[in-house]
Amino acid sequence: MRFKRFVAMLCTAFAFCMPVSAQQGTKNLVNDSGAAVTQYAVVVGGTTVNSTFSTTTTADDNQVVGVVLDASVSNGVAGLIATTGVTKVQVTGAVARGDFLGTHTVAGKAISNGTDPSGSFGFALEAGTDTTVRCMLMTPQGANPASSMRLNDDKEIQFGDAQEIRLDYDNATNKLEFTDGTNILATLTDAGTTGNFAATGTLIATGGITGTPISGSTGAFTTLSSSGLTTANSLTVTNDLLVDGGDIGITADTDLLGLASGALTVRGTLTATGAMTAQSTLEVTADTTVGTNAGTTRYLILNSAQSNARHILYQTAGVLRWQLGANSTAESGGNAGSNYTLTAYGDTGTFIDQPIFIERVAGGTMTLSRPVTMTGDLAVNGGDLGITADPNLIGLAADALTVNGALTTTGNGWYSNGVLTIGTANASRGALTLNNGSGTTTPGYIALKSLSGTATGYLWVAADGKLRIHTAVPTADTDGVVVGAQT
Repeated sequence: MRFKRFVAMLCTAFAFCMPVSAQQGTKNLVNDSGAAVTQYAVVVGGTTVNSTFSTTTTADDNQVVGVVLDASVSNGVAGLIATTGVTKVQVTGAVARGDFLGTHTVAGKAISNGTDPSGSFGFALEAGTDTTVRCMLMTPQGANPASSMRLNDDKEIQFGDAQEIRLDYDNATNKLEFTDGTNILATLTDAGTTGNFAATGTLIATGGITGTPISGSTGAFTTLSSSGLTTANSLTVTNDLLVDGGDIGITADTDLLGLASGALTVRGTLTATGAMTAQSTLEVTADTTVGTNAGTTRYLILNSAQSNARHILYQTAGVLRWQLGANSTAESGGNAGSNYTLTAYGDTGTFIDQPIFIERVAGGTMTLSRPVTMTGDLAVNGGDLGITADPNLIGLAADALTVNGALTTTGNGWYSNGVLTIGTANASRGALTLNNGSGTTTPGYIALKSLSGTATGYLWVAADGKLRIHTAVPTADTDGVVVGAQT
């Protein structure tokens, strides 16, 4: 190794000592670039006329023929071109001694490729920046080699301007590795007569893949191609699985799952044995059952950030009819907000009213905005009945009903097993008013039962102001007799 380096150093020293004309092979070629080309510009072979040269704006162009030696070569005029050996060349940017040189995107210029020989046409024998430097011309490394190329352990081939993809061989594991310089993207392993290919990213196959199973299963699949994958074993995918515009299913039902952008269609029964999360609209065209006959507690959860409604909607032919759930009232603390509502909508889906509104806060109100019909008992334990303007109009307690206001009846009333008290002692005077019926023959009266309950006396006030009593319901103002002596 030291001897080789010594020989290389001697060659470089001789190159500097010899005149340029003695260090190179030259050819006379005609300028076919369309413009004059200056001295020491790097040029490529002409593409339209034989024995011509041109300039290039392609980085690392592998069609380099050499460097212009004449002071300036006009278009259509022959000029002397250095094709091998040592010459000067125009460079852009900084170049270090020993750097490989490739063509720049500026016509006629070279640029440093550093230690990367790919796409290079020579290497610098001296350093310089935006000037001309001596270089040793060589065969552009983009050309196909005439024989096999060996890649030793821990060496790599780099692809791309920034070496985005690299290929190297690891003797210890017998693996050919594709990397990005840090991460292994794919490996090809020497496994006897077949070999194993593993991809850690997305694998896209535009044709068929046949052979051994994917991800280490023990059986073999028949084929993997754009028309489908058939396997007798489990298929494990450790990264994303992309099925562009296709379906997923089984042989008997190949389109069971339909995939499209932003939409998953299940063409059959969907059974979830764990939690199921829908981050957008979940549309079910058949019956939905949550849980089993032997299952434990199950929930239907509607979740969102606060100040957002969580509703169940009922539609007819796609038009809204009812809306049930928590509204978007902000949760400002103290258990306020997210109130429960039931809202009705018309035939065209427009708002009608909100029959039920329930505040979430403890002790909050429940508002019913429609008439309520009850076919059973109504129990109001220890509370009041009233209206918004008079919420305690009727007080309820065990065996006691208190009317905190005027009591008016338009029909028969019945009070049993108790005492009727009107007014409050030393506070408010009680009054019992019995109005007459229609006409002058149906006075209001008080019916008094006898001790045995078999006789009834009826008291009323006649038109002359006298208190009268009768044994039957009075049908005329003069029925019965005057009670005692009245003045």
